[in-house]
Amino acid sequence: MRTQILYNNIDIFNGIGPTPNLSKSDEMVKYHNRWAVKSNFTLNGVVTGICSQGFSGLLANQQALIQNLSSDFKSFSITENGQTLYSAPYTTISNIKFDSSNYVREIPYSITLSAFQ
Repeated sequence: MRTQILYNNIDIFNGIGPTPNLSKSDEMVKYHNRWAVKSNFTLNGVVTGICSQGFSGLLANQQALIQNLSSDFKSFSITENGQTLYSAPYTTISNIKFDSSNYVREIPYSITLSAFQ
């Protein structure tokens, strides 16, 4: 079973680390007489690197993850074995947080994003 998280049609975790744990919560948004659903996602995972590259490999993968998420209002989707489980055309990145790390084996991170259908 292969799960992919795509942002701007790019598998943002490919080559950077394992697919992160994902949680989702929905909230209702009212604007005048209209209602919409805002889906909030939290991705918790680790950036890994090539062992022979050590610190520089981890740092390069960390920078690649930040670059992959550097602009808002892009498409976001979750697929499993080629089948789309969730898709939203407009997504904003709320937060990218890296935990303290000694940059030896992995760098834990948490990413928060919001999507509107």
